[in-house]
Amino acid sequence: MITREELRESLIHECNICLHLYDKIPSGGFDFRFSAGQRSTIELLRYLAMTGIAPMKTFMEGNWTPWKEYQERLKEMTAEEFPARMREQIAEIRAFFDEVTEDDLRTRRAKLPIGTEVSMAVGVLETSLKWLVGYRMQLFLQVKASGVEGINTVNNWIGMDWKPDDAAGENSTADVAEESAA
Repeated sequence: MITREELRESLIHECNICLHLYDKIPSGGFDFRFSAGQRSTIELLRYLAMTGIAPMKTFMEGNWTPWKEYQERLKEMTAEEFPARMREQIAEIRAFFDEVTEDDLRTRRAKLPIGTEVSMAVGVLETSLKWLVGYRMQLFLQVKASGVEGINTVNNWIGMDWKPDDAAGENSTADVAEESAA
């Protein structure tokens, strides 16, 4: 079973990848959107700045009022404010896991947006973690589609710059594949 600390670190890792990808957004790339019906990059950043912590706050309070409060607070967030807002979210995630116990995660009930009631641990997985992963992937794709060259799946999944088969022989494609399989 995943521990409280492992779940916390997984959420924080996703937030850190978002910060890494933010640094790759080209000048003028914040207005990019794949189509008229999809979020622009700045709209996506506003969502990412809350999607980790807001569901967890709703589970603690037993209603979705915190979600609306986060939306209201971040609706005018500028692109330049994203790193600070994301770091605030990381701090709030840490505080949440300092407050919640393993027993809370296992036994406390949480209501998902579709109305299904689950344990708080499942609620965090089904919302905060999955949403961070999914929308982080969208951010990666939007950055690539904005014309940024040289980023790859390591940027997306690990949150670091990496050049395959570098001159020193470190971080080779085979090494990464071997580590991924382990």
